[in-house]
Amino acid sequence: ARPACPAEPPFQALVEAAGGQGQVLLVGELWEREQSRTLLWDFARAVFPPQQAPGKPGDAAVPGTGPGAPGAQKAPRMAGARAFRSPLVFVLCRASSLAARQPRRHLREMLRDVRGRRRAGAALVGVLVAEAEREDEVAPELRLLEALLRTVFGRQAGGPVQAAAYCPGHPASSLAVQAAACRALQAAGPARPGEGARGPEGRGWV
Repeated sequence: ARPACPAEPPFQALVEAAGGQGQVLLVGELWEREQSRTLLWDFARAVFPPQQAPGKPGDAAVPGTGPGAPGAQKAPRMAGARAFRSPLVFVLCRASSLAARQPRRHLREMLRDVRGRRRAGAALVGVLVAEAEREDEVAPELRLLEALLRTVFGRQAGGPVQAAAYCPGHPASSLAVQAAACRALQAAGPARPGEGARGPEGRGWV
């Protein structure tokens, strides 16, 4: 993932133009509930300014994903009331879920579920949660994630669907995530404020 470019509009300005941080949705694997929720909460604080970060998540992960899970959710044929109307969705996954066939299959099903519930053309960023900080160390896993996004989202990958690596505790990776979100939002085009899907307590989480 490349760093933010000076020619790109500021991340916060694009988010506000899309309806504000209350419209942003975070989706993550569920392996250990508290660990999953903590990861999403820490990610929100790292990517968004602390004084403006979204509220603490409720049930902040899609069930049925991750190693050892009994099965992944299937994308509904018609999203209906379960649809994500958010203009920007972050989907977080761990490097270990890309390394082996079974976890990768669960992750693919989770992405298909998101695809079925996501508003058509909305911006989406697949986020690789990595332990390594150096770009060359996370590049192989990031390529796997990019390939998976192409499999699920087709030609939208590289446009409104982007990928980035996030390393907890390393601010440079937060900037890379912001840059990916900027590219996705720009490719998605203008969104109508007020269309965001809401999670528990109206905080924009799933």
